[in-house]
Amino acid sequence: MGYSKENSGNCQFFILVNSIAGLIGQYSNPDFIIDWNLTLILLVTVFIGGQIGSRKSYNFFTPIQLKRATAILIAFVSLRILYKYIF
Repeated sequence: MGYSKENSGNCQFFILVNSIAGLIGQYSNPDFIIDWNLTLILLVTVFIGGQIGSRKSYNFFTPIQLKRATAILIAFVSLRILYKYIF
């Protein structure tokens, strides 16, 4: 299995665990209410977008381009989080 596919799988697992943790945190809030109409729309949209993105990236980008894009994304998010907590 190539690095890009393995990295993609790891990212998807992290997003799943992070989302579940966020939902548990929100659910523990007594004022939290789930808007099921919005939730259904978002689930369908995320599924469709994920399918399109994975197929396009697999056929369009080389593994080195995916590595670079992932590195840029991780650096951007890291700097944003760092900036948020410093300032």
